[in-house]
Formats: sequence, structure tokens, C-alpha cells
Amino acid sequence: FSVDRLALYIPLWHPELASTPIISKDLKAQSCTITGTTQSIVGRAFNGSSDYISAPYSSVINFGTGSFSVEAWVKTTTSQSSNRGIVTQFVGGNFFHLQTDSLDMTFQVNGELTNAYAMTLNTWPHIVGVRNIGDSTLSTWINGASASSVAGGNLTVTTTGAIELGARNHAADRWWAGTMGEVRVYSKALSIDEISHNYSATKWRYS
Repeated sequence: FSVDRLALYIPLWHPELASTPIISKDLKAQSCTITGTTQSIVGRAFNGSSDYISAPYSSVINFGTGSFSVEAWVKTTTSQSSNRGIVTQFVGGNFFHLQTDSLDMTFQVNGELTNAYAMTLNTWPHIVGVRNIGDSTLSTWINGASASSVAGGNLTVTTTGAIELGARNHAADRWWAGTMGEVRVYSKALSIDEISHNYSATKWRYS
């Protein structure tokens, strides 16, 4: 998979990431805190009520007005309403959320939101959210193919917040239920070729 401008990489299936704190496998080797979750050979299961993982703030994930991409392999096991956080970052009015709402997956940056993609319970899609300053869009990609693209990629995301997996700002009705295989965050907009390559290079684990 692409490593150019890789800001965070957490392969939740990795045997070296079996207990808290876990160390991310990107160049910054960030110490991430686990609350709950259960590890298996394909990732970590989140219970949808209290489990989450927190990756600490660093300057490389303070995206400001720049492009960025958020990518994950996930298997949703329960249909839950109220925008459940898969990969999120939130401080005040600046945030991004890769999230589901009753199986509808969206990517939200501040007030802008992509169109929903209907996910299927107990399947493993490769999901990607991209904020692209170059063409001022937000987009989502499923299994290497485009799912949605909307105007709104010029919003500022200046935040000192941690990146959280399985939660959205710790709100009581925003925990996500399912199994997460791996997460990558890039400080750039992934290209079509990079998204397709990342999907193809890692899908064997979740087939």
C-alpha cells in the first residue's frame, strides 16, 4: 500500500498490537490507547457502547486547509442510528468523521457531508474518505471505486484533537459496533490509482 505522506497506520490484526498501549506502524510510531475491544486475526471488535482506540494528536494530523484521506477496512455487525464514529477527529467546531448511520456510510468535514453509501451487515468493505483541496471536493470510495463526490473540500480542519477509532467525541449514542481491520490516515488526497492499489494490496486478508 502507499506510504507517501502516511500520517497514521494502525493494523489492528497485528500480533504486536495485542495490548494497550499499541504502537502505530507509521514512521512516528505513535502510542495509542485501547479502551475495551477484542483482538482477532483480522482486527479488533468494538462493542458499540464503550470500546474505542485513541491515537494522540501530533502536528501531522492537524490538516488545516490541506488535503487528507482516511481509510479503513471494517465489518459492521449492528445497524445503529445517530452517526456512529468509525474514524473521527473532533475539537470544538473543527472535525472530520468517517461514520455510519443505520448502515449509511458518509464522510463529514465540519458542515459538509458526502452522499450516503448503503453498507451491508457482516461484510468487509474497504472504505475511504478524501478531502481534496485541488478540486474542492469531499469524496468516498468503496472497494477501490468512487461512491460519492460533493463540493466542499475547502473547509479548514485546524484541531489539536486525537484521532479516535470506534467513537465520535465520546457521545453516548455515537459508538460504533463491528470489527475494524486496519486504519490509515494520509496528509494528502489519495489518487484514484492509490486508492485502487491500497484496496487490491490488502483485500486478501478480508476475503
